[in-house]
Amino acid sequence: MSKKTGIFAGIDLGTNNSCIAIYKYEKTEVLAGADGSRITPSYVYIGEDGVPHVGKSAKNYGHKKPERLFYDTKRLFAAKTSDQICKKYKNQWTFDIKRDAETGYCNYNIDGKIYTPEEISSEVLKKLVGYVGEKVDGVVLTVPAFFSTEQKNKILEAAESANINVLQLICEPTAAAIAYGMEHSYINGEMLFVFDMGGGTFDITIIKILNSKDFEVVVLGGDSHLGGRDFDGVIIDWIYKKLEDVVGKNNLKKLVPRKKYKIMEMAKEAKEALSQAEDAVLQLSEVHSDASDVTLTRSEFEELSKGLVAKVKECIENTLKCKALNQQEINHVLFVGGASKMPMISKLLKEFFNEAKFSKTVNAEEIVALGATRLAAKLGKQSTRSDITDLNYRDKISLKVGIEYADKNGESMFKKVFDNNTSYNQEQVINMKTTQDNQKECEIALYEGLYDELEKNAHIGSLKLMNLPPKKAGEYNVDVILTIDKNGILEVKTNDLNVAVKYKTQLSRKPKN
Repeated sequence: MSKKTGIFAGIDLGTNNSCIAIYKYEKTEVLAGADGSRITPSYVYIGEDGVPHVGKSAKNYGHKKPERLFYDTKRLFAAKTSDQICKKYKNQWTFDIKRDAETGYCNYNIDGKIYTPEEISSEVLKKLVGYVGEKVDGVVLTVPAFFSTEQKNKILEAAESANINVLQLICEPTAAAIAYGMEHSYINGEMLFVFDMGGGTFDITIIKILNSKDFEVVVLGGDSHLGGRDFDGVIIDWIYKKLEDVVGKNNLKKLVPRKKYKIMEMAKEAKEALSQAEDAVLQLSEVHSDASDVTLTRSEFEELSKGLVAKVKECIENTLKCKALNQQEINHVLFVGGASKMPMISKLLKEFFNEAKFSKTVNAEEIVALGATRLAAKLGKQSTRSDITDLNYRDKISLKVGIEYADKNGESMFKKVFDNNTSYNQEQVINMKTTQDNQKECEIALYEGLYDELEKNAHIGSLKLMNLPPKKAGEYNVDVILTIDKNGILEVKTNDLNVAVKYKTQLSRKPKN
């Protein structure tokens, strides 16, 4: 197979940090910015002149005016102001959130101007692509395994806004497993347990190696609302309690954004320090002059985090149970994402797996981008190496997809069309019949989630069939074909070309080719 010219990249757009790698001279290379760092903070500062600053410079500006600093953007993709994530962190965030009147989604607000999370993320993507120094022909973007259809569409919108040609999406744990294969010769039939905890999401993916180049996702687990920021959060709550004892609860409510941002950064720094040391000093006097500096020990931090660790443990247990797997069947345990470095995480995983199976050589914050780059090299025909050209993987969806229907009592119910852990590139057919004479159109509500109860799942849009032929009730029927595409996104069509299909939300948005 001959190689084609061009530059193709893999991008890991993270909640806290992002990373880009390219494939060049038959090697993957993680690119650094002007400051020499290969990791770019996913922060965007909007100056008073409207000019965006990205990465470390954004954080530097943000220390003075954090109300102009936007972060946690990945957590806000398709998030509504009524969602638990917004309620939980609204008082900790230093920026202003406004509800979109039409969709209910969270948007950023500064100087009366609205920025969507996709617009902010597009600035991070532009920054990363700029490291290449020349035109990038195609990119593979990574997403958490537990990203919903709406969230995947949002990241594609961000890429489109940044004028990036997205070749494909790939789940972050799968990309990590592919990258790990660069330095480890897999044995046919080996099983990988990928523990991926970034700033905002937590994924577990168990992958079976059918040969050294064929990766099959066996089962997915995790929590889309659990990540390193939640561990920051328990320290933030602890700090607020310490300050409350000194200055009073009412005075705490009056903290200016600059002080709130200082607390957030202090908590994050303490969390990272406690991965290396047994204690960390927090200078609360920098927040309030009447407060004294305090010390947080690693054991205290672990006690504060007990509830979060219990959630992580439950996810591990449920993922293994889902396919009746035991610990002995796992050959490798991969740690992915910055939050996976916390000692309490490795301590927990030792309860399940022999430490000899733990990956020791991977860079937890670069491995995902490296794996995505290998796929980009294949899709862009950039290599003659068989481990690239023959690369194959099968991702799965993490959420059930279904439609709303009325039972015999007229109650709205959830009818599952695709189960969670269904592989990509699958289709199902639903036969629809008219219920009225000369019915001109029919509407189907689409839902996504982990539950069998309709009200617990998310309404992701409506499918409307129009231009139905005039016939008596029940005489006309049409097959509605629902497909999970190569990106894990829902597509819909019918077997009657005369019937128009319309979405109320962009469920079938595709990356540019």
